[in-house]
Amino acid sequence: EPLFRSFQLFREAYVFMNEQDYQLLIDLYETKNITKVADQHFLTQPALTKRLRRIEEELGSVLLVRSRKGVVFNSVGESVISYCRQMCEMNEQLRNSINASKGIVGGSLSIGTSINYCRYRLPSVMRTYTEKYPMVDISISTGHSQTLFRQLSERKFPIAILRGEYPWEEGRILLSSEPVCFVCSWENADRNPAEYPYISHRTDPNEEDRLNQWAQEHGLNIQNSRMILDDINSCREMAAAGLGWTTLPSICLGDFPGKVVPLFLKDGTPLRRNTYLLYHTESYELLQVQKFLETIEQYEQNTGILTFSDVPAPF
Repeated sequence: EPLFRSFQLFREAYVFMNEQDYQLLIDLYETKNITKVADQHFLTQPALTKRLRRIEEELGSVLLVRSRKGVVFNSVGESVISYCRQMCEMNEQLRNSINASKGIVGGSLSIGTSINYCRYRLPSVMRTYTEKYPMVDISISTGHSQTLFRQLSERKFPIAILRGEYPWEEGRILLSSEPVCFVCSWENADRNPAEYPYISHRTDPNEEDRLNQWAQEHGLNIQNSRMILDDINSCREMAAAGLGWTTLPSICLGDFPGKVVPLFLKDGTPLRRNTYLLYHTESYELLQVQKFLETIEQYEQNTGILTFSDVPAPF
């Protein structure tokens, strides 16, 4: 009975709801915040509230309620949301199919990308891409690679640019492999690292293990750092200010005002940080995805990240 009722509601909704309404409900379901959704859709809060009431009146059922934690959808509302998502996907597939038949690169492109890649590399890629394909609507989500990998697995977006190693059985492109370096200010350049603080930043477990191995081989202790930061950019600035030494990937070191030396294990193995583009295989059927992959690969081939000699040097 509830399923039948939801199906009836959706059939009725199809008559008067448009794609903006579908997306409005989806955004409200995900954010649970009327103010934020109103801003996203360039509506005033009263206008959004009025639209929601009209949808509920047309359907003859309440879909959501307000609470202290924000907007909460009831069981009927959740059923309508699933249909809204289906309609948005169907409309997008229709547009993509029409564009493909005409040879037009259009539609939408949703990307998840690591904060650091978005800061240092992606703007140049997107400039080239948007100049060539101005009809593509682009949505970019940034975050830590571990979070983005989970969201990619949950199909929140078809493409993710991640730093580090992740198990993935679909499309994978190695974008870059950059050195991990010892970093300190010039005033500390001649000091023994064991004599002054190590500045730590959060990274994935594999990277932590390799850094710990390097530190142990060189008689250093980096596990009890007195300063731990969330991102490499803040870590870089602390080192530049002479507050200690750190280890950073070269993506953020192009203009660092201090000492920068790549790290090697005792057996000569360089420590490197890889950046991958992972994507769902079926998304490659979309022209806008194909063209984005071509654009970013071409950019990475033509623009190398700061490189160093592969011969170990004292730090």
